Amino acid sequence: MTCDRCENQAAYTRKYSGEKLCSQCFSKSIIK
Repeated sequence: MTCDRCENQAAYTRKYSGEKLCSQCFSKSIIK
């Protein structure tokens, strides 16, 4: 399973949106 924002391995899936994110993209999305 790959991240929806980059090509890294996805670590999290947001249940409300179905978005799959790696740890870096997940952290960036929270900080913004």
